[in-house]
Amino acid sequence: MKEDNKLNESLKFVVNNYDDASFSKSRAWKKLMPPVAFWNVRRIAAASIIAVVVTASAFIYHAAKYGGATPDTVPEKLETPVAPVRGKEFAMRIEFKDATLKDVVNKIEEVYQVKIKNIPEADVRLTLSYEGTAEELIEVINEIAGTDLKVER
Repeated sequence: MKEDNKLNESLKFVVNNYDDASFSKSRAWKKLMPPVAFWNVRRIAAASIIAVVVTASAFIYHAAKYGGATPDTVPEKLETPVAPVRGKEFAMRIEFKDATLKDVVNKIEEVYQVKIKNIPEADVRLTLSYEGTAEELIEVINEIAGTDLKVER
């Protein structure tokens, strides 16, 4: 009798819960996988677009600010203005690497807006890094190279 009751209960359960699609593979996958709603796809697409825009903006900013220069690219001649020294005279930083005296004089005239006289014809080459006024720089060059350069305003 107990076995008949168990059998009847089992049959009722099967009859009440039977579904034709119970053994469908696609339905099983749908139950196992979390639902991916359309709005999730839109959020992912929006986040991707934002990431691309931010990356492009950073690249454009870097290219505009640094002009495509890389840190290992160092110019041969550097000029950096610093604080004023005396009145209208400005201290500038100038660097030369194995430059002729004529090139050095031309650059000093261009940077400091002065005229230099008594330039010798001798082949003098200079490598220097100096920060100061035109008069002080010419004094140093005169001492180093044994010349008699003079600054005219």
